Amino acid sequence: MMKTKIKLLVILALGIIACQPETAYTYQTNKGENGYELLISKGKETIITQSYLPAIQGRKPIENLTVANALGELYVKKLTEGAFPPSVSATEVESILP
Repeated sequence: MMKTKIKLLVILALGIIACQPETAYTYQTNKGENGYELLISKGKETIITQSYLPAIQGRKPIENLTVANALGELYVKKLTEGAFPPSVSATEVESILP
C-alpha cells in the first residue's frame, strides 16, 4: 500500500514538472558607446541582439533606457505570444519614442 502511494506521488510530481511552461523570455539592456543595446534571451541563451531601432529607416541607435526597456517588453510579449521572429512595425516603434 505504501509503495503504491509513493508511486502515485512520483507520477503526480513528474506530471506537474512536465506541465511547467518553457523557459521564459527575458531582456537585458546595456549602455554602449552610441546608445543602448538590447539582449533578448530564452533561458541562458541570447536569441536577439538589437543595437538600433527596429523597423525605422536608417541605423538609429536606441538612445535612452526608457525606449530600450519598452522595446524589450514588446519583444518579450511577442515572443511569449508565439511570434518568432518577433516582427516589430515602425508604428509600434514610433509609439514608444519620446
